[in-house]
Amino acid sequence: MKTTKDHFKIFCAECYKWQEFFNLKDWELCILHEKIEDRGDLIYYPQESIAIIRLTTDWGKDKAPLTNNMVKRIAFHEIVELFLGRLNVFASERFVSSNEIITEERHKIIRTLENQLFEMAE
Repeated sequence: MKTTKDHFKIFCAECYKWQEFFNLKDWELCILHEKIEDRGDLIYYPQESIAIIRLTTDWGKDKAPLTNNMVKRIAFHEIVELFLGRLNVFASERFVSSNEIITEERHKIIRTLENQLFEMAE
């Protein structure tokens, strides 16, 4: 299954909506639609305040059903990753026994925000 241009338009609109919601206006977003391993991902450069957010073109067979709501949820997830991005950078520069702990905790926070805020903001 493939994501369409319409899915990508929804994805872009949601990324900008959540960028505004979380007041991430200092970030320049570059949103791409290309084949990647995950459903979506984020690459960010905190020093330059540039973020590359991608939606996969190849949804695959073993992933959750492809719906507009799922595309919106992926956009939300990536923007929250950006929202917490600088925290992650700062935390990574501290003395921590494992970076996996930081990554795991960051995703717990994101899942909590998804569950608490995503449906409310629709």
